[in-house]
Amino acid sequence: MSVAGTISKGSFTEASKNTYPVSSNCTGTLTFKDEDFSPANYNIVIDDSKMGFQMIQTDTDTNQPGFGLAQGNADCGLTGKEQNFATNFLTLFPSGYEATVGQITLNGKGKLSGEETFAVQGTIYDMISVAGKYTENAECKGTVEITPDDSNLTAMHFNMVVVNAGKELLLIETDPDTLVAGTAQQ
Repeated sequence: MSVAGTISKGSFTEASKNTYPVSSNCTGTLTFKDEDFSPANYNIVIDDSKMGFQMIQTDTDTNQPGFGLAQGNADCGLTGKEQNFATNFLTLFPSGYEATVGQITLNGKGKLSGEETFAVQGTIYDMISVAGKYTENAECKGTVEITPDDSNLTAMHFNMVVVNAGKELLLIETDPDTLVAGTAQQ
């Protein structure tokens, strides 16, 4: 969970041991808890393949949509081989928005390169070269740093989880005063 770039970790609750509160029409609820913030409650809808779900926070004064995906096999697969990913990051602020879309190449050895288009408060930075680095641990979690080759833009630092058997990355920015999340997909 990110609150203005401050990352906290927590857990989700179950209705009872080894079950989740999901009805026969594939809808249900999910609650995330952590030590720093109140519980966050969500309504969820399981997708047709039963490999993921869409969710929206149901607490008063919130507007937090999201999704969950199956992690897949334990072999995350980012180390040792070059792979291309299409990216999509988005945030909405009361005063505007920021979005990024493009393609990155992970070289299999911890470095990345690519091109991204950035939309920042109505200004478009079209197909800017990016470089950076990434890590991945045995639990399919890691970090990503994306640095644009434009002095008007700053580096973005993310925590990531590898899902969909290594074909997709879920990312959340960890820089102060940010609330950016997105995906990178093969």
